[in-house]
Amino acid sequence: MASGVRFESNRAAVELRIANEAKVRMTKAVELVRGEAIRLMSTGKTGRRYRVPGTKGAWYTASAPGEAPAVPTGRLRGSIAYQVTATSTETVGIVGTALQYGADLEYGTGTIRPRPWLGPAFRNTKEKIQETLDGRWM
Repeated sequence: MASGVRFESNRAAVELRIANEAKVRMTKAVELVRGEAIRLMSTGKTGRRYRVPGTKGAWYTASAPGEAPAVPTGRLRGSIAYQVTATSTETVGIVGTALQYGADLEYGTGTIRPRPWLGPAFRNTKEKIQETLDGRWM
């Protein structure tokens, strides 16, 4: 009777598990950033008081330069979304808005001083993101 050793590769299955875990973890990370951006917009502001556009008498306090934007209508806050894409070699997470004035508020324009919301959201969640991505994967 002949004896021998047989080796089988699980490489494809292991790579698939890693890719799936990377996508799950990246999704958690971008959800952290999105949630923090929404929280920053929802906190009290110290700018001027205005009437909420499209209402007859509601008032809100605008953001001052350097503060995250105020939420008079909720349009920007409600537009914050994320996307996670994965290939066999990388996983990418994106958080942001398709609304141009989201970028205008983040970076400022010739007439608007910056009201950053996305950069601070990322910085505020950086440690939690690192914890989410670190650790044992399998």
